[in-house]
Amino acid sequence: MNTQLRPQPSARVLLFCPVRVDRDIFELVEKSHRSAGIHAQLNGIRIERLYFDDNDSKYVGDIVPAECVLSLEGLSENATGYEEHNWSATGTSRIADIRNAAIMQTINGDYTHLFLVDADLVLQTNTITELVKTDLTVVSEVFWSKWQIQDPWLPNVWEKNPYRFETSQSILNLREPGLYRVGGLGACTLINADMLRSIRSVNYTNVPGYDMWGEDRHFAMRCAVAGVPLTASTYNPPFHVYRREMLDEATKWFHQDGGTAFFQDNWLTLEWAKLVRDVFDGQLPNGGGAKPPCIVLCLPGEDFSTAWVNHYTNVYTHLLKRGFSVMPLFGESSDAAATRGDMWRSIVSGEATDGVRVDYVLWLDDDNLLTGQQFEQLLCTLEANPGAGMVAGWCWCDRNGIKQGNELTPSFGAFAENQSTIPVSQQDALQPGFAEYDWTGFPVVLMRWALLEALKEVAWPFARIPSPRFRFGSMGEDVSFCHRVHMHTSYKILVDRSVKVHHLKRHAVDLIPEPDQTGAVTTPVAVQSA
Repeated sequence: MNTQLRPQPSARVLLFCPVRVDRDIFELVEKSHRSAGIHAQLNGIRIERLYFDDNDSKYVGDIVPAECVLSLEGLSENATGYEEHNWSATGTSRIADIRNAAIMQTINGDYTHLFLVDADLVLQTNTITELVKTDLTVVSEVFWSKWQIQDPWLPNVWEKNPYRFETSQSILNLREPGLYRVGGLGACTLINADMLRSIRSVNYTNVPGYDMWGEDRHFAMRCAVAGVPLTASTYNPPFHVYRREMLDEATKWFHQDGGTAFFQDNWLTLEWAKLVRDVFDGQLPNGGGAKPPCIVLCLPGEDFSTAWVNHYTNVYTHLLKRGFSVMPLFGESSDAAATRGDMWRSIVSGEATDGVRVDYVLWLDDDNLLTGQQFEQLLCTLEANPGAGMVAGWCWCDRNGIKQGNELTPSFGAFAENQSTIPVSQQDALQPGFAEYDWTGFPVVLMRWALLEALKEVAWPFARIPSPRFRFGSMGEDVSFCHRVHMHTSYKILVDRSVKVHHLKRHAVDLIPEPDQTGAVTTPVAVQSA
């Protein structure tokens, strides 16, 4: 949708930027802010800049005037919790508090607009000016990022939460300059101040009951509920310095006024369009439409009990109702490393999938129970964290088959402190949300396909790695796999502690109740010994 641009005279914009990037990156970004401010002033728009220094070594005050640095107290956690887009619940709350502080500065000041911009975006000179001229309530300038090296360039806007598009054409359309209605946006956003004053519920605070990580998703949901439309502009995209090695190219782009044409000529090419279509679309047997997401269910084990089959059937049905193309793959063997390895090779080679492109792989052992809602939680966590290659649930079990109150006991299933054999304490399993770990067991693990591609040159990723520090003289096949993820890829490993996976003791499997037909997650209940 294109909209005629209309001038907006006498605008006063608060540019707010929370800063947690390397100093030389911010120095370039700050230059672009000054340049955009001068351009805006020449067009009758007043820009006032405000920064929050979230760096461990405070340096922003050395680059901008002291009155441009905002001081905030009582934030929820240190800034490392939300670096590199790896959101946790507390990390989302922290950045939401920072952005909400900017909203209050805008509401209480004599501003017409708030411009929220991330500290790794180098602006074009006319970006702010043209956004103000749209006279829209909420509008974000689109920029392009490769969340993973092998990914196509993707935008900072989306059609459906947490980050979904109807078809590839929705993304391809954004190559052309224009204004487009979207379902979510962020990181380079101009917001009308009068709207913020009149609708106080529109802010970045987490929406209660919705586990979406990334404060922009909560903002988008609040806008939708309040009837505030969200618009994406593609006229003047900034340069996203998502990786440090992009700084030289961004510097050249800025000083040579590369503008919008740079992205169209170098990034958003015919090859890019083909890759986008390959990733997002395909042809259905009926002759057209978007390809449903494909998931392979890897089911290694020997003893598929009645309780397990009941829960698995419910999850399988849930996935079909959700529109997934589901490919089950069973592996019956007592040798976990060999079984997982064989399943891995058959997926990567295409033998198990008939060459169909796979989006996700879900590993589910024969002694762990999963619900449909728990799968949705794992998927939400994985999609909200593009830097993560896999996310696991936390195994809860009754070690002795003896009822302990009304809850199961969390097992030692995840490991912190890199290259250490020290497990995380059981108390860690009781914490909300997810966290990054070095290793994890494989009770239930959801992987993105890109992780398999990143490891395709590793012949046997589950082969046990000899180590005298481990029991039996080697790492387990699951720990060995995690070790190779760190060795051969840049992906992170997450464990979502809110996904409490029921672990069956073999002597108690027949006493597990039927799965909740609604897929609801309930507090784990102890299994009574036979």
